[in-house]
Amino acid sequence: MQKNKIEKLLLPLDGSKRSLEMVRHLGAMQPLQRYRIVLLHVFNSVPECYWDLGKEPKSVKTAVHIKAWESEQRKIIEATMNKARRILIQSGFDEAMVKVLIRDRKQGIARDIVKEARNDYAAIMIRRRGSGAIRAMVLGSVATKLIESITFAPLLIMGQQRVTGRILIAMDSSDGAMRALDFVANHLGGYDYDVHLLHVIRGNGEITTKHPNLTTPQECRQIALDTMQTVFNEARKRLVEGGFSDNQISEEIKTNIYSRAAAIVRVAKEGGFDTIVVGRRGISRPRSFVIGRVSNKAIHMARRLGVWIIH
Repeated sequence: MQKNKIEKLLLPLDGSKRSLEMVRHLGAMQPLQRYRIVLLHVFNSVPECYWDLGKEPKSVKTAVHIKAWESEQRKIIEATMNKARRILIQSGFDEAMVKVLIRDRKQGIARDIVKEARNDYAAIMIRRRGSGAIRAMVLGSVATKLIESITFAPLLIMGQQRVTGRILIAMDSSDGAMRALDFVANHLGGYDYDVHLLHVIRGNGEITTKHPNLTTPQECRQIALDTMQTVFNEARKRLVEGGFSDNQISEEIKTNIYSRAAAIVRVAKEGGFDTIVVGRRGISRPRSFVIGRVSNKAIHMARRLGVWIIH
């Protein structure tokens, strides 16, 4: 990505307090102030079948009330979307670079968002849950559908953790991990952000163990360590070329790990990171899955942290 090229970021908003929190979160991210921001709301108007009520003499009053309700809801959404725009402008975004887009629902909220997302956006930024979410749920229904459907562009799931300027990139030797790293280099390089490269190796170097999933011969473990050192060297080079200074970059390899996703999330929480960046799929790249196992687990385990999924 050329840094002098104006890129677009899409923020689907449902008008809830949670969605405004996401806007404030974006407002605290100085590197993204150079992008064109599109605030999208898919307006869920009254289904057409209700308008048939107006044709029935006994239902005229009901139809009038429904029409008045829809009109009032549209005014509320317009006010909320304009408030979101003001939040970004007050945070330092150029007024001309922030656009509000309200569209009537056509195919469905998630599907309408996906359709808009195909219009050459650098990334799509979403919240885990919207206005109708159940507290115990990690992801809302729309967020779940977007994670499954937006496989063609980076999907930035924002968390509740305040912006600390500390980013953790989950690394392996896959092309997906390198694309995740390049995304961070291109979008955050040259700003006051620290990047931590983390690779997790399952297994403890033993051939037999009471934990079968930890069984990894010592020679395989050493090969993995040597491979990742080469990967880290290339990663560091790309980050520096993207604008990071050498002292903004740190690296770590964890071994003797049972769950890679749990280790990644634990390091992120203990290290004060606000965001975990992962490739959509890792080395194994099973074609039958739209997202890798580790990435999917990290989304559900991180909860308050942001998780960026890079395709």
